[in-house]
Amino acid sequence: MRNMRTNFALLMELTHITPKDISQGLGADLSLISRWRTGSRRLTEKTPWRRQLTEYFFKSARMR
Repeated sequence: MRNMRTNFALLMELTHITPKDISQGLGADLSLISRWRTGSRRLTEKTPWRRQLTEYFFKSARMR
């Protein structure tokens, strides 16, 4: 895994979570999630959505 785009896209694939799921779950714009997934916008330690994304994936994993 070379970068966060790869990691984020892989995480979405492994958990079967779609960009629409994340958008609705977090209230984030679908285009922003698409940019994270493609790597045109990087997820870093300073990304404001980072904590919410982490919690979303953990909650989703527990529900499955």
